[in-house]
Amino acid sequence: MNQRIDVAIIGRGCVLPGALSVAVFGERIFAGDDLVSEVPAGRFGVDPALVTGTGVDRTPTTAGGYVQGFEEIWQPGGLCVDPAELDGLDPLFHWLLHCGRAALAEAGIGPGDARLARCGAIFGNLSFPTEGMSRWGEALLLAESGRPGGAADPRNHMMSGLPAEILRRGLGLGGESFALDAACASALYAIALAVDALSAGRIDLALAGAVNRADPLFLHIGFHALGAISATGQSRPFCAGADGLLPAEGCALLVLKRLADAERDGDRVLGVIRGVGLSNDGRARNLLAPSVEGQARAMRLALAQAEIPASRVRYVECHATGTKTGDGTEIGSMREVYSGPRPPGQPMAIGSLKSNTGHLITVAGAAGLLKVLEGFARGQLPPMRVSAPLIDTAPFAPVGRPQPWDGDRIAAVSAFGFGGNNAHLIVAAPDVPARRQRPPADDGGPVAAVRDRRRGAAGRRGLHAEAGAAPLPPQRSAAGARAAELAAPGGPRSLRRAGIAPPRARRRLYRDGL
Repeated sequence: MNQRIDVAIIGRGCVLPGALSVAVFGERIFAGDDLVSEVPAGRFGVDPALVTGTGVDRTPTTAGGYVQGFEEIWQPGGLCVDPAELDGLDPLFHWLLHCGRAALAEAGIGPGDARLARCGAIFGNLSFPTEGMSRWGEALLLAESGRPGGAADPRNHMMSGLPAEILRRGLGLGGESFALDAACASALYAIALAVDALSAGRIDLALAGAVNRADPLFLHIGFHALGAISATGQSRPFCAGADGLLPAEGCALLVLKRLADAERDGDRVLGVIRGVGLSNDGRARNLLAPSVEGQARAMRLALAQAEIPASRVRYVECHATGTKTGDGTEIGSMREVYSGPRPPGQPMAIGSLKSNTGHLITVAGAAGLLKVLEGFARGQLPPMRVSAPLIDTAPFAPVGRPQPWDGDRIAAVSAFGFGGNNAHLIVAAPDVPARRQRPPADDGGPVAAVRDRRRGAAGRRGLHAEAGAAPLPPQRSAAGARAAELAAPGGPRSLRRAGIAPPRARRRLYRDGL
């Protein structure tokens, strides 16, 4: 069995609410800035007053984390594609190219660099209509009814997978390139897959992270229909008075490289990924409710892979979105794993970027990792905006202002998506001693990795099988079994039997559980 290797982070790029660069992002987070705003003009596609309210197809708030001013810094020149080819594409494509180019530049890799031939791109992308896709659909409907519609680029209807191809071509990448959707855990799932590819020797560099530029009108109305959005327009993780989340958008990508290679090449190492634990809640209460057992399993897997005791982790960037049950469940999960004895005077510090930006959805994990890296660079525990009164977070201490990072500079980042997708990442500062490394497999074949093998088809088979082992036969997942049951005669009567609540209960469960 090949040992899982440590992976260095050597580059970063971001487009986030209130921060179009990593430097500005760090300044604003450590200043404790509120990066939430009302919807910018034109982003809803209709007059916001027409859709603001509490009824069906309405939203009680237009507040969210919006990217503004990007068009002023976007430079389509200097890429490996003709700038004219990028005209008409949704800004989501532009965000990816911009962030990828910025991250590679920080890593000292410019256009045409020979190292790009062995660089891949793996990122999360919310499979939800973008504004570009919405406008294309509107144009089709208007044309069918004989009414004039605005110009729309038909390529925008391929918003789920096409961005990976445009990113690959635009940056001249020769390695594997694809997008995935694991809901709010997408960025950390993408990073885990990138670490796997580097460990296996299939690539030498990876761009990993996530993007989200879903149509904000759809997101607001959708989250309101599920009872999850904050009616007061506030994002308040760990607050006893919090009433839901606020959607946000953005992009964050990191350049990853095997640590041994980075040290050999003299790269500036920003942080070292020591382990990523993935799990799924499996056949839990329902699709929308979180599970202490499932989340704790991902945490334990990450720590086991990192070969680090829980007591050495000084800070956790939490998933906390501002829903009472969801935040409380996460604290319960952490108590299962992180509440043991700790060094004197060093309680576990916690925080949530969502207090500044709102919920970045697919991008949440990558942006949280950027926040941790900024803390490493400053030698300070990164702060969050604390809204009192807090729920019971004991024995963990929310960080309301920057504090000296005493003890080991080792942190964790959590991201949990509906459907029970759980991810937990362990990252260490460059000065934390690395474990002994082994080179990747010469044949680029699969390597064994710590993965949840207890629940679900993906977890059961693992993302990689041990080299030379026969593949396990396909298994019918719980989701597949439920889908088959619902498709059978009498399916609608099987909703409760399949664990899927009726609409009113589903809205309540989503509000309490996300």
